[in-house]
Amino acid sequence: KSFIVLLISTVTSIISTSSNLPSYYSMGIGRPEFTTKFTLYRFLIIAITIIPLIKLYGYIGLAIALLLGEFQAIYFIFYLPKKLLNLNIFSEVRVELLKYLLIFVLFGLLYSVSYKWIFSQSEILIQFLISLILLSIYFIFIYLFKIISLNSIKRGFSIVKKYSINIHFT
Repeated sequence: KSFIVLLISTVTSIISTSSNLPSYYSMGIGRPEFTTKFTLYRFLIIAITIIPLIKLYGYIGLAIALLLGEFQAIYFIFYLPKKLLNLNIFSEVRVELLKYLLIFVLFGLLYSVSYKWIFSQSEILIQFLISLILLSIYFIFIYLFKIISLNSIKRGFSIVKKYSINIHFT
């Protein structure tokens, strides 16, 4: 049961982290009222939903209430550039978001089909290899949906190689 709480908490953290850049931008240009307004919205959503959800679902309800409070952040990410810069970023990233959503659904289905088998393995090495295989499948999905190209991967490796520290043991 704790797996569900961890999963919900992870999604909550991802949403919260993705709203940091617009928040810092708004405060950096002297407009903290936007961040304050959306923080108040988050507080109200959590305050309204937390007691009923805890009564219904217990500790999972608490995680759900926190997740519901973060949904305002998704709107905030698109609202702030539109309001401050008159920039509609949703039209720019809509296709990429749909690609990621499709990858999320495909990977979620793959994981839900194989997760009992994965956790039934007692050897840590086997679990590690399965994790590497799942991570490889995720990267294959990203490559197939043209979210990342081979050239960008090569560029990334060349940057890492350029700035890596060579350590020699004597």
